[in-house]
Amino acid sequence: MINNSTMIDEDSKYFCLSGDIRVCGGPSTWHVVDWDRRRVVSVTMDGEQDDGSLLIEFYSRLNHQISSETYRIYVSESGEIISTHFGANDDMNYCIHYPSAQKYAKASWKEMNLWIRLPRHPNIVPFDCVVIDEIEGGVVGITSVYVPGNSLEDNKSRVFKLKWLLQLIGVVDELNLVCDISHQDIAPRHIVVNETTDCIVLFNFNFTTRISHPPEEGEAYVEARNDVKGVCPKYASRRPNLDSLASEWIKHPDVMLDHPVESYQILLKEWQKRRTGHVSPLKDARHISWPSMPKPPQKSVLVRKVNGESFNVMMDNFFEKRQDAWARVEEVVRWDRPPQRGLESGTRVLCTGDIIA
Repeated sequence: MINNSTMIDEDSKYFCLSGDIRVCGGPSTWHVVDWDRRRVVSVTMDGEQDDGSLLIEFYSRLNHQISSETYRIYVSESGEIISTHFGANDDMNYCIHYPSAQKYAKASWKEMNLWIRLPRHPNIVPFDCVVIDEIEGGVVGITSVYVPGNSLEDNKSRVFKLKWLLQLIGVVDELNLVCDISHQDIAPRHIVVNETTDCIVLFNFNFTTRISHPPEEGEAYVEARNDVKGVCPKYASRRPNLDSLASEWIKHPDVMLDHPVESYQILLKEWQKRRTGHVSPLKDARHISWPSMPKPPQKSVLVRKVNGESFNVMMDNFFEKRQDAWARVEEVVRWDRPPQRGLESGTRVLCTGDIIA
């Protein structure tokens, strides 16, 4: 589920991955990737357009006029729509692609399996569900429970409460000493302040690993990224002149605290000293395990020779356009969704693109 207030900012919505420029003066076509609507729309214009910047500008202004069934638009030099095209041959969208790069697939498999097995904790964003490609049954992603509030990085002007630092220390101890887990990427951008409970919650487990587990399937514990080192410098570095737990801390005038700065320093120093004697997980730690990543099923792909002869080939991985699958009368998953600018503030959109109240 996507909250409209947290959707993609305007500068990050569009880019051109490829284009076609006919010799002898055009016309030029650039394929605009619209991250907001999760689709590709081709924009054609007379003349030779050496890059897609102008066509992106036109598309960004026109996209609210373009239906989800429109795959290409022809625009004038002033950026007005001359014609729209709905044919499958103009569809440059691709079918869902499962990357063959094993290190990325293994890392995603690790993150999903580890996160889903973590015990419920008030300071960890809960795992929600696995998103399945309903046609072929492949895993295309995961979702978390929505937490109302911004990250510490998004809102640096808020009062940073001492109890939040206590909560962060507590959840790190729980992960490290009880679950044998190291987050390995403790950072303000990965900590959200839940506005409802007034608690911090930790998320993003893509670097997380089992501390005492041998490196395999996308995970490797790195001592230089241990969570104690991650917490202390991060909260010192948010304030100039607070670069050491041993030196005197002087609060920067832009930093808002609800306790004297010395309280934060003493808390971190005591915690660091306490953890020095507990580097390894406790003896009764709840070790988390999961099955090895299965080999993805092969896909039957129709191949045609120059002479017109066709035959099927089994392939481990295949990346193709939707129009090619439709030509074989095959179903494909559609991931389009309505544009952000057409939604009222606070509107929620399901992953299917359906709008709910």
